[in-house]
Amino acid sequence: MTETMRPSRIFLSEMDWQALRLHGLPPPDSSGFKQEVPLAGTIFCWFCGQRGSESNPLTAAHRIPARMIREFGFTPRFLNRAQNFVWAHRRSCNGSAEFDVGQIMWLLLGMGVKELPSFLSSKLLSTWNKERAFFSSKQAPVEAPMPVLKSNFRGTPNVAPGLKIERAEQKKNGKPVVPAALVIKIAERKKFGTPIVSAPLRIGRRGGE
Repeated sequence: MTETMRPSRIFLSEMDWQALRLHGLPPPDSSGFKQEVPLAGTIFCWFCGQRGSESNPLTAAHRIPARMIREFGFTPRFLNRAQNFVWAHRRSCNGSAEFDVGQIMWLLLGMGVKELPSFLSSKLLSTWNKERAFFSSKQAPVEAPMPVLKSNFRGTPNVAPGLKIERAEQKKNGKPVVPAALVIKIAERKKFGTPIVSAPLRIGRRGGE
């Protein structure tokens, strides 16, 4: 399920953003993550898959690093969500867990964010517009649901009437009853001149001919 949040919980106001840039960033708070995913012997590094050690313990690593508050105007609350942390080796893998600017943009787009705050840098906003257009072009179209064929028999699969008749004839003539999906597959291959079927089907068809 795609995560969604109100923009006011993701982005700072321009005044608050300017204040944080002037007075410094607040320290990160990973307490929610550590409570939700406590460090135990069954926890491995998100990046390399190895356990922590005394010389290189596991630490709560940001996916979106705290410094991105300056770039994107994120609220500390957004960056301190449990979903923004993973366990990673403090010395060797911490940096590898971080998203770059492009990955952050795609994360936001996947969350349904339409616009970035207008007070951000023109370079960042230009990149956002390009990524948003590319993201939109890659979204798979929603397919219309397949029509459901009604069946007069309880407990029987809903298949097309033609397939019901063909399967009934197979049973009547002593031929093996082939599942509906395979009947379609065989018919399509015959149509294109390549009646290639799997070994069990060859045996079944030869015995029934």
